[in-house]
Amino acid sequence: TLSGFSAANKVYDGNTSASVTIGSLNGLVGSETLNISTTNGNFDTKDVGNGKLVTVNLGLTDGTNGGLASNYSAPTGTTTNADITPRNLQLSSVSAADKVYDGNAVASLTLGSLSNLVGSETLIASASGLFDSKDVGNNKAVAVTLNIADGSNGGKASNYSAPPSPLTPAPRASITPATLTYNADPASKLVGAPLPAFSGTVNGFVAAENQANATSGSLIFTSPASAASAAGQYAINGGGLSAANYNFVQSPSNASALTVSGLSPADTATEQENKSAQSLALASVTP
Repeated sequence: TLSGFSAANKVYDGNTSASVTIGSLNGLVGSETLNISTTNGNFDTKDVGNGKLVTVNLGLTDGTNGGLASNYSAPTGTTTNADITPRNLQLSSVSAADKVYDGNAVASLTLGSLSNLVGSETLIASASGLFDSKDVGNNKAVAVTLNIADGSNGGKASNYSAPPSPLTPAPRASITPATLTYNADPASKLVGAPLPAFSGTVNGFVAAENQANATSGSLIFTSPASAASAAGQYAINGGGLSAANYNFVQSPSNASALTVSGLSPADTATEQENKSAQSLALASVTP
């Protein structure tokens, strides 16, 4: 029999071989000794596990004091227990893409390759990333959670340990402002008449955001035209709002949203006087 033997824990290496420490042989006759020539230990499977069964087989050779291996039967099927622990993986790189503000913190990631795999085994890597907040900012930290799944050539995710999440150092990327557009309602007036009240809307909000919950200030629409402006097309521009996560632009149609037409009141009066004078003149020459 064999006493005082043990098997060492090991990191997953794709095979069942176990490193065994041998104690002493018992049951020898008198002072006879034998030599242990081979020691073979094998885990029950190659896969990760705690307290896994290890079977130990011995080879014997002649020893001293008349000890002949042929006179003895070596212990077979002797067992002990040991662990196979997951193999640590390395990820070559991970990067996060800049994005335009969209109301959430989700980041788009690009993963490098996994290394420290055994032999030709492969695994499938995926990851999720979250910016430190949903808001606009430059060089923002992105928390990355890495996940692994079974691959090919015998690659099992359970035999490996992914880099701890969130990954360090964290990749960084920027969230740039989204765009809001001032859209003026078309308006018109006659030359010399006061400017009408202008109106319009702001469009381009993301997710469930709106003017009330995503901006500050008061929406106004103004024009560079005045009561005295000549006939023609004039701009109506939106303004008055600010927003941390948006930039503001004018709709192209705003540039000509105001139509000024007709004659001024003074010109209309003069034209009417001229018509009256012409009428009187015609009346005076009528037989």
